[in-house]
Amino acid sequence: MATIVDQAEDLIISDWAAVQVPAFPEKTAVERPVTRVRGAGPRLMGLMNERYVLDLIRHLGKVSRAELARLSGLSKPTVSSAVMNLENNGLVERSGMLDGGPGRAATLFRVRGEAGWVMGVDVRDGVAQWAVSRLDGDTRATRVSMLHGESEAECFDHLQRTVDLVCKQAGIAREDLTWVVAAFSAAPCEVAPSPPGTSCHAAVDRALARLFGPHYLARRAVEMEMLYRYRVSDRAEARDMAFVSVGRSIEIGMIVDGRLHAPPVPICLPEALSMAGARSGGLRPRDCELPPAGAVRTDLERILATRGLDELTLDELAGQAERGCEPALRIVAEMAVLTARLLVAVSAISRPELVVFIGRLAALPGFPGQVRAELGAMAAWLSPPMEVAQGRGEAVLDGCLAEGYDLAWNSILDGLVRG
Repeated sequence: MATIVDQAEDLIISDWAAVQVPAFPEKTAVERPVTRVRGAGPRLMGLMNERYVLDLIRHLGKVSRAELARLSGLSKPTVSSAVMNLENNGLVERSGMLDGGPGRAATLFRVRGEAGWVMGVDVRDGVAQWAVSRLDGDTRATRVSMLHGESEAECFDHLQRTVDLVCKQAGIAREDLTWVVAAFSAAPCEVAPSPPGTSCHAAVDRALARLFGPHYLARRAVEMEMLYRYRVSDRAEARDMAFVSVGRSIEIGMIVDGRLHAPPVPICLPEALSMAGARSGGLRPRDCELPPAGAVRTDLERILATRGLDELTLDELAGQAERGCEPALRIVAEMAVLTARLLVAVSAISRPELVVFIGRLAALPGFPGQVRAELGAMAAWLSPPMEVAQGRGEAVLDGCLAEGYDLAWNSILDGLVRG
């Protein structure tokens, strides 16, 4: 039996058969210029091999040239040439001998820690925690400092002095830093309205960007915690992870094959005013902490508007839900349904093996269970483990350093290819 598609194809073919095709005059042969495509030259191939070998050494730790040749599939002379060039460029160094095998003892190579330096910063609650590490993971300096300065100029001067102190403690200069990664708490303006003498987190972000330019990256604290847990902790067996922030909006980030894929960090959030709560003491917020006029409504604001609850804040909604208020619980249930729909959409790209929730609404008791129940109704095949993260602790700072290592090595490897 012919399908609709088959019938449509027959109709199209029959229509085209009745069309009179005009006869076009024959064209004389025209000699076209020949475009010769040049392959990669020996120099470029050598640089690509060096990048590949360096990446292997970085992930293997200490390794011999024979082992590199076996794992890479490159010939032994090619590997020896790549290792020699990397050693001459100060990127790898000798690290003892491998005894016990037949023949001569093999020389072991490892990445040279001083090839670059990374700084991690954990910014939260008006305090910054700093760490400086070599590219081999050897942390050389740590420091905790208050975020002083109400004005942009005061904040910049204070951060510049702090950065110089931490670098001096590590035995390097600020210019020696290859990459700087800062993690901001779930609401980067969490201290808003900022108490007197305390820097707004947005001002901290702008000061760091001014100090380090294109070698600075801002991330959410929970993203760095997830990255650290993926790399180091018992969750490393989860190949793909999703972390879902549920507050005024629902945002989803992914860790796929060990690489972080996340939306840009909003440094000043409109919800910061409500999240600050009573801690602010009713102080007047700065201009950068105020919601922008005419801003697009968030997911939660649209749901509240349909129920005539436009004035309800995030904290008020969460508080009512914790007290068992039925209207608030129905709104939270709607956010759970929307979260499940977004997870189903994301799974079309990469199916997460672990889902970690963050945010004010996600922290409510039973929220992950609501999302799991909705997923069971929408897509029974999607049932990953779910848990709630806090985005706090040493894991955040370690995650900043891990992200910094990747960025620094990518810069170094790209520099090798560019020559």
